[in-house]
Amino acid sequence: MLPGVNRELAACFQDDLDDLHAANDIFDEEQRRAVCVPFLERLSAEIRVESSRFDRMIVSSEHFHSRFRSEKSISALAGFLNAHFTSIRVVCYLREQSDARLSLYSTALKSGSPLGLVEFNQRLSDLGLDTVYYDYKASLDRWAAVFGRENLLVRRYGAQWLEWGDSRRDFLRHALGMADEAGFNFSTKVQNKKLTADQAKVLRLYNRRQSSGGQAPVVSADVMDAILSNPLLLGGVLSDPGAVEFANQFVAGNRDLSRDYMDGEPLFSPTSADQTASASGAPRLISDEQASEIVDRLELIDAFDQSSN
Repeated sequence: MLPGVNRELAACFQDDLDDLHAANDIFDEEQRRAVCVPFLERLSAEIRVESSRFDRMIVSSEHFHSRFRSEKSISALAGFLNAHFTSIRVVCYLREQSDARLSLYSTALKSGSPLGLVEFNQRLSDLGLDTVYYDYKASLDRWAAVFGRENLLVRRYGAQWLEWGDSRRDFLRHALGMADEAGFNFSTKVQNKKLTADQAKVLRLYNRRQSSGGQAPVVSADVMDAILSNPLLLGGVLSDPGAVEFANQFVAGNRDLSRDYMDGEPLFSPTSADQTASASGAPRLISDEQASEIVDRLELIDAFDQSSN
């Protein structure tokens, strides 16, 4: 399969140009067509070739959630897919909203954001992204309007709800109907683990020092590995004091979602947001001075990497 299919499909069919396009030097519709037309032709050719060996294609893409914000954009995607496939199933894994927001913050730090949690959350709200990212009922309704409600499968994301606590096993069992897992290797563990409170503190300080002219730094793999492997930074579970208030915005929508897409089964536990707000764990261990000293050492890693390139 062509690399980046999950991102490029979103980039080609979403309504507006955004940071995903700018990062690839696409700033107008003519430039988008110049990239997307040959990409879609190559993908179509590959699908035709591979259809002689396989009867299913799976595209896993968080971009489909965050970037398809209208029925129009989803319909454009459907037009391409319907030309190649006789049936299409949309599988949605939903994470409790306050936990999803905290996870997004953790990911933003890894991507160079210098913002504190409160400022980050406010930035999302100011941009109107709360509705886009976390109003799951509205999002599912858009996909159902295009593909049909009967073709949507909704699953809850979280170790307590997934088959064997593993999203891969859950997908095989519930999306593909495969009870036999023989031949699959599940040895790879969690790859995008949420930061601890201490890791977040150090990474935020590092990002602030490295930011230049409002431009977020690129966090190198060596720096990220040094943070994640530092035994001094395992203290504290990252939590969000505003989690309960935020989650309460979606109670009614979640209830309607449960009724329309999950046969009335409750979507999330009433205490899920409480856990995000007051997550317990090892106490935070490092002071501001210790965090600064660790960042000093991280900057030495950066300097060495740059001198080696």
